[in-house]
Amino acid sequence: MSLGETKADWEVAIVGGGVGGLTLALALHHFGLKATVYEARPRLSEAGAGLWISANAMQVFKRLDLSQDIVDAGFEINTIDLRDYKSGTLKKLDLLPLREKYGHCIIAVKRATLCSLLADALERRSGTAVKFGHSCRSITVRDKKISILFGSYQGCNAITGAEVYTDVDTISVDCLVGADGLRSAVRGHLFPDCQSVYAGQSSWRKIVHGALDADLKRTSVEIWGKGKRFGFSQIAENEVYWYATVDAPSAVQPKHRLLALEGGPPRIFQDFPPVVQYLINSPPLEPEVHTDIFDLRPLPQWYQGPIVLLGDAAHATTPNMGQGAAQAVEDAYVLAQSLAQSHRRGGTLEQAFAQYQATRKRKADTVVRKSNTFGRMAHLKSGIWREFRNAVIRMTPNDVDMREIDHLYKLNF
Repeated sequence: MSLGETKADWEVAIVGGGVGGLTLALALHHFGLKATVYEARPRLSEAGAGLWISANAMQVFKRLDLSQDIVDAGFEINTIDLRDYKSGTLKKLDLLPLREKYGHCIIAVKRATLCSLLADALERRSGTAVKFGHSCRSITVRDKKISILFGSYQGCNAITGAEVYTDVDTISVDCLVGADGLRSAVRGHLFPDCQSVYAGQSSWRKIVHGALDADLKRTSVEIWGKGKRFGFSQIAENEVYWYATVDAPSAVQPKHRLLALEGGPPRIFQDFPPVVQYLINSPPLEPEVHTDIFDLRPLPQWYQGPIVLLGDAAHATTPNMGQGAAQAVEDAYVLAQSLAQSHRRGGTLEQAFAQYQATRKRKADTVVRKSNTFGRMAHLKSGIWREFRNAVIRMTPNDVDMREIDHLYKLNF
């Protein structure tokens, strides 16, 4: 499908107003193209806990002239401290050399703060506001045009429990980008047989009032236990973000699941160091978020016709490497760049999508695979295997670990 003889003829809809979708809209504007973002929620959420924005994403935000805004809104993390819940530190990595190379280490920031920052920048720069209350209900492709029906969520039927929507808008566009996350409606249209896969773990996330000791102020700490782990870092002055993950059966085994999750973090992590109990019991600044962890098996292709996927909609990953948002940000820039290049050449959407996929798919799929493996390794239950794992981690030179991180943070575009 041709992009059209003039730029005005080409319309792009982005379904999903999270980090990936908003970054894509900003990147398209950066390259001289226009798009509208449609978000199912009625407004930007004030909750959602925290994110660690790593140096690969920060390089993209620098290209979009947004990195300093994110630094100002967040809190720099320059050390990674990995610990065993009994034997203490397994590995401590100084990330300051990465700041010298890439301009940034890791920025801890509230998800809601980052999304608000991106949405405000989009409206200020392009004059286009996010259209909230627009949930993608159906997609039809006909005569080189995509028709999208949006509905507004009204709640659940009291008798059947089915979700109820009212139709709010129908649009016609040339290009549709699905940036609508793990349970993507757009992916469901393209690949109806593709289902998310439960990783066997359940997670809590929370932002609390508190200040870490001076030696932990700029440190991301993760503590590994038997079938569970707990991580935390400062996210702002007097605010700490923590997450807790535990092995748990899926909802199809309700009795076993209830037993595994009974009592929540206070009970599950009572054998962890005192700092963990201190954070769990600290005054909350936002409601606790509790979700199960899923990912996707690699899709053979991220696009079909004039429709393409981005971020978790294309390659949802477990959070074990802290790369979910960063990979979506990389996607956004490459997709915008590919579309702009194809548009200038008078090329097709499919050519742009193919270039985008060729640039991004290998790295994104690798992150999904490694993150899943990392999560299983962190949750080993056998004492012998945990001791072996700990010994290997302690013996591995920091230079080897830093090369792995450097490879992850390096951009190929």
